Amino acid sequence: MKSMGCAPSKTAILRAGEALINADTTKEFDGISIEIQLRSKVQHSWATAVEVVDFFTNQTLKASQGQDEWLQFFKYAGAEFAKFEHRPVTEDLLEVDTASELQRLTNSLKVVD
Repeated sequence: MKSMGCAPSKTAILRAGEALINADTTKEFDGISIEIQLRSKVQHSWATAVEVVDFFTNQTLKASQGQDEWLQFFKYAGAEFAKFEHRPVTEDLLEVDTASELQRLTNSLKVVD
């Protein structure tokens, strides 16, 4: 996914058998990777919102494809959430008034009707 305004959540890729699967069953899962995402509640809410908008607008924002206004909306929302959690925002947004841009897009997209 392209930059969505905040630093990415920590993701750990673990090979099956290295930490999660009992040694007796390792062969059954040999070569399969497992993705574990560590997110705060705010990060999880943001990711869920992206998926809900994807579904109802028939887009693939999660893959950085779709209407530019929606992509920008989630980029600015991600930045605001990052600020709320005292986390860094992406470099391209350091000089941007993300709150104002988010409000503009909220109105334009009729996010709250």
